[in-house]
Amino acid sequence: MTYEEYINSPLWAVLRQLAFERDGFRCVLSNSQDNLEGHHRKYPPYGKWDEDCLGNITTLCRECHAAHHNSMLIRKYKSKEREEVPHEAPKVNRDFTNVKESGVMGSAHDPQ
Repeated sequence: MTYEEYINSPLWAVLRQLAFERDGFRCVLSNSQDNLEGHHRKYPPYGKWDEDCLGNITTLCRECHAAHHNSMLIRKYKSKEREEVPHEAPKVNRDFTNVKESGVMGSAHDPQ
């Protein structure tokens, strides 16, 4: 079963409802009662949706849920920024003579 199929399954509907009830039908971050969503704090092993449980799920409003996932993306992006570049960028002289000589700038930039 795919994630999309699971999210549309009766099992997910029950777990989501139980999480909402446990959390008092409020976002655990903002205390909002509007636009509630079930958020997986932890996923069961890949494809083993029958092992999902209430402890994996928390209640978030749409705004907090989106903010959480956006912050995860930002952290992921920033961690990639710090990764070492697999190759060195070519050195460029201050007068750009080596760029002109390499032909990178082309004739449009350097009419002769």
